[in-house]
Amino acid sequence: MIFNKVWIPFTRYYHSPSLYRVRSHLNHVLSSLNIQTYYSPTHDLWATAKMRNAILVQHLNMHWDPVRQEVLSHSVNKIYYGMTEGVIKNPPSGFRIIVPSKYVAEECERISLKYETIIPHGFDPHQFNVDNKKAQALHEKIAGDKIMFYCLGGYTELNQLRKGYGELFKVIKIVRKEVGNRFVVYIRTLYPFIIGTMDGVDLTDVVVINPSTYSVSDYEIALEMTACDCYLASSLAEGFCMPALEASYGCGKPVIYPDASPYSDYLYPEVGYPVPMIREKVVKYNLPHISYGYYVRIRYWDIEEFANAMIKVIESPNEACRKGNKAYANRFSWTIYNTYNRFKTYIDL
Repeated sequence: MIFNKVWIPFTRYYHSPSLYRVRSHLNHVLSSLNIQTYYSPTHDLWATAKMRNAILVQHLNMHWDPVRQEVLSHSVNKIYYGMTEGVIKNPPSGFRIIVPSKYVAEECERISLKYETIIPHGFDPHQFNVDNKKAQALHEKIAGDKIMFYCLGGYTELNQLRKGYGELFKVIKIVRKEVGNRFVVYIRTLYPFIIGTMDGVDLTDVVVINPSTYSVSDYEIALEMTACDCYLASSLAEGFCMPALEASYGCGKPVIYPDASPYSDYLYPEVGYPVPMIREKVVKYNLPHISYGYYVRIRYWDIEEFANAMIKVIESPNEACRKGNKAYANRFSWTIYNTYNRFKTYIDL
């Protein structure tokens, strides 16, 4: 017997905050469209019953879970909603592949991996209904009357290079030299030892917050984004970068971002500050749970231009505010209800 439902599986031992939220959001949107969904771990015995549809949300290089593969084999219509930050070395087979950005699509095309379409991520508008008075109080606590920049991202072995903190600290030193102590960069990251990598950055210019991005609530993230004056997308490799979209359309904040996909898929000069790219390289990480290696495409942005963008925000805050308001006025185009409802076209009902 085949059940006319959609199963969205996840594993407990491989946890990514962004992928976890994508799965949860996708489940919520499909349910709101009156499509029956079953959102569960792969080892749940009930899920071994035959499902007509399954949507696997995962990295295109990480489908190595044999339990998940076995259970997914029972589905008639299998969708792989996949992302990557670099070269795809272990592509999935037997799935209909959907990707979230032009960048991921380009990585698929590099190895002639067929994908059906691009469906971008969105933000949950309910997550960003925050208390503006609390956000203002947080701004005053962290930055006082200074401009507050915000940056979000895990700091792990894999992300040590990928998140671009080394480049960002170089930017901060340039900005401090040009405009003095008129700003604060508020960074939420995984480990406090990032402080040891600052290489001469004045600690009055940077606040590193703990606990990690893995334990903080969605509401607290939204509150911090709402409190800031500008979001910094400093990553050197991203498959989509949900925080940049959330800060822009969810909170109405201008974003300083690398001028390339995935950022340029949803950001543009009227809502932010694009920074030109200057070079790229492919880096291999040897991770213990992946025998074939993990390849990241590191794409460097211009440090001087990134600094110039921050200086523009500091010296012309009203212009920065107008950019954020422009994004906020178009926020409904980028909610999960607008983006993820496109999945219903690919579900066999």
